[in-house]
Amino acid sequence: MVKKLVILLVLIANQNGYSQNILNDIKQYLSSTVTIFLDDNTKSGSGFIIDNGKIVTNLHVIEGNKNGYVIINGTDIKHKIEGYFDYDNRNDLTILSVPSLKGLPLILADELPKNGDKVFAFENPVISTKVFLEGKIEYSSSTLVSGIIKTSIPLKFGNSGGALVNTKGQVLGIIFGATLTSDEELDAGYAIDVSFLKNLLNNKNEIEKKLNIINDTYYYLNQFRLNYNAKNYSVAMSDINKSIELNPQLFMLYYNRANLKLKLNDLQGCIVDCNKSIEFVPNFAYAYYIRGIVKMKLKNNSAAKADLNKAIEIDKNFASAYNMRGIVEGNLKDFTRAIEDFDTAIKIEPKNSLFFLSRGGFKYFCTNKKEGCQDFQIAKELGHKDAQIFLDKFCK
Repeated sequence: MVKKLVILLVLIANQNGYSQNILNDIKQYLSSTVTIFLDDNTKSGSGFIIDNGKIVTNLHVIEGNKNGYVIINGTDIKHKIEGYFDYDNRNDLTILSVPSLKGLPLILADELPKNGDKVFAFENPVISTKVFLEGKIEYSSSTLVSGIIKTSIPLKFGNSGGALVNTKGQVLGIIFGATLTSDEELDAGYAIDVSFLKNLLNNKNEIEKKLNIINDTYYYLNQFRLNYNAKNYSVAMSDINKSIELNPQLFMLYYNRANLKLKLNDLQGCIVDCNKSIEFVPNFAYAYYIRGIVKMKLKNNSAAKADLNKAIEIDKNFASAYNMRGIVEGNLKDFTRAIEDFDTAIKIEPKNSLFFLSRGGFKYFCTNKKEGCQDFQIAKELGHKDAQIFLDKFCK
């Protein structure tokens, strides 16, 4: 199951059962968050107040637009965006100038998040009546070079630029993307660690600039996503190449191109782009995962296992990496460890039909045909489109 990283312009998630006191505490910070409208209201993103007249959001939210306004969530007053104070191309951050906006700023957290910590993200009112989304930290590399935080909140297009906050309402990161499986299913949400925003603020660049300063990096990235999903792969390659040419420091671009090269069976090219992504973000688990898949395809199973080991070391709940490592271990004739990894993947994601199909195939051909057919049946019940083919061919 290949995964790709996407940037977001709206986020949705289910609410969990945290204490009412915590939920009420988080709600009080709603007035420090904003919805950003651009292009005659055809697109919206999120942001939050960092000071009077200053809004933090993702660079890809504004995409070089000249016109736009923000509304403090819970109100209906429009505040015109006049420009920006500074931006960070590599980390997808910008500080917008909104002179008429006054409000209580969110506090930036000093304490590093830990795995399992409760976290919240404020909802975009354009697409949901919910106030906020809830989840947990799955891993944080904020103490390392990469500065990426992974959460359990499944995200959809829409709330890029919003704040990821702890139970005290302090900003841990700025939401920027999510991973999708090859079936375009939601997997996890990501935020850039707040330390990068602190670095940007420390530049103390108080000279307001025109808003249309961004190259067309994110325009081409959006075009890439559209053409990729439409299977117009040659056009998608042109789009992502243009995006990288305009912003060669943005790691997610190389990762997206690596996924496309894998789709086109350009295996060596895929490895080159995975390497580049890892160069920028050394603890980016998905780059190791994709590179591991490629090395397996090149029949270098030992090297593939090393990359998958690294992905799992970074993210202990990376179910697809366990599943893929199980396949690699099967290739290496390490049947005991293969079953252990398939079992772990299923334990983490018990409704993932692909994992049952993978384990079923392994059991059928290597250990126990009856149990293999049982897994094929479960995969079918969970909705895998190919499970019936296996049942018809092997389990009559």
